Parts: sequence; C-alpha cells; structure tokens
Amino acid sequence: MLFQVCFTIGNAQNEKLLGDWQGNTNGLTVLLQIVSSTDLIYDGEVSSYSVEGNVIRVLDEDGYYYDYPFVLQNDQLLLSFPDGYDYTFKRVKSLPQTTQPVTVTEVSKSTQALYGNLCSFSSSSGGGSSYSSTRRLYFDGKGRFSYSTGSSYSGNTGSYYGNNPNALNGRYEVTGKTLTLYYDKGGSETFQINMVQNSGEITELKAGQTFYGKGLCD
Repeated sequence: MLFQVCFTIGNAQNEKLLGDWQGNTNGLTVLLQIVSSTDLIYDGEVSSYSVEGNVIRVLDEDGYYYDYPFVLQNDQLLLSFPDGYDYTFKRVKSLPQTTQPVTVTEVSKSTQALYGNLCSFSSSSGGGSSYSSTRRLYFDGKGRFSYSTGSSYSGNTGSYYGNNPNALNGRYEVTGKTLTLYYDKGGSETFQINMVQNSGEITELKAGQTFYGKGLCD
C-alpha cells in the first residue's frame, strides 16, 4: 500500500498540474516544477508525489508525507502549506524540451568526466519501523542522464521495497564546478561538484544538503 501511494500513475488531474509554476513564499520567489506524474522539483529539491483528490501528497527524503491541498484555476495554482499559509503560484513557460541526442564532438571534456551512477541515501527509524530511500543519477559521459528512485520500509506490518519505474531523463552540462540537469519534460536542476579525482573523474555531487556519490550506489 505504501508504494501504491508513492508511485500512483498520474490521472487527468496530474496532467493539468504538469509544468513550471512560480510563486512567492515568505518574500522569496520560488519555482515549483511538476515534471511527471510522480516527481516534482520544489526550489531545487526533487521529491516524489501523488495526487489524492484535491491534495498533492509529497514524500520527503526521510519518509514523511506532507499534504498540500490545492485549487487549480486555469494558469493559477493555490497551495495550502502544512504551516497553515496559502500561497499562489502562476504557470510560467517551461524550458524547451531537449530530446535530440548529443554527439561526442559536442561534448566537453568536463561533461565526459561525469559518467556512471552517483547515488544519495537517507534513512529514518522510530516506533519499531524503519524507512530508507535511494536516489540514483546515471550519466552516460556524452551529455545524457537518467534519474530514478527506490524506497524500502520495514515495520510491524511487514517489509516492502519498490523502485519507481518512471525514470526522468534529460541532458546535462558541466561548467566549472557546477552541474546543470535539463529535464526532457521541462525544468532544470543545479548541483555543486564536490569531489574530482586526480584522473579528472567527477565522483561526488551536492544539492542543498544532499550528497550524491559513487560509493552510495552499492
């Protein structure tokens, strides 16, 4: 049941929510990018979500759910946050889709230095149960990437493990110490390059307080 909630296939309501939304929360301009029927990016942070009626239910990296009741009117989205405040988001033009493969001649040496899997891992426990989640980024070394997630739960009601079958894809660029992901479905995400080997291979990334490393994929 847990993963049926996490990975619910999008319905007509999900389709209407897809896209980029810009709002102002606590005096700060933030971007909400709903990139698929199961994944969204809020202020640069990727999360899984599902739509239950008129509620967006978000699963954070520690395994907790947060409900955001919403009202959608054309290109305006009113969200009620768990802190009790309501914020209005307006639809903005998404970044153009990039579905054409990148040729080797177009790829910089910095981009070629990023290849293979880099993962993040988080876990929490309490009350006789434990939860963990893994986020996996795969880079082909030629400018294309895929992003997928997996979760596990163990408690009094049993044990569960599941992978989200709907991986996100796109292209990536490395500029200096910054990695930028451009999702095919629109939207982008920026990472800090945190570790580079003597060979030039990039082996660790950081997004906010989340680290992605090759050793975390084992």
